[in-house]
Amino acid sequence: MEFFADRVDYFGKPDQRREAIERDLERYNRQWPDRRFWLAGDLEVEPQSDGRLIVTFPLRYELRHGSKQTSGQVEKTLVLQAAGEDLQIVGVNERKKSASR
Repeated sequence: MEFFADRVDYFGKPDQRREAIERDLERYNRQWPDRRFWLAGDLEVEPQSDGRLIVTFPLRYELRHGSKQTSGQVEKTLVLQAAGEDLQIVGVNERKKSASR
């Protein structure tokens, strides 16, 4: 959670507070307790005129909860902004590439 800004554009929902993001991530962890993620290609970094960075990358996943499982690939996009000497996430989104069940 320390990587997120106080307010984040989160999967199409603008201005989401950290607490809402944390609840969503806890729900996701309960839904898919066994997870595996890995990069499926190159990172694309686009500096913006306002100093932000848009980072886009293909991400493969395998999710499992008991006998239920799914896998596929998304194109993940993070919007990063300087916070002192660090970067923080001010936006996150993804677009599904493929999936199997």
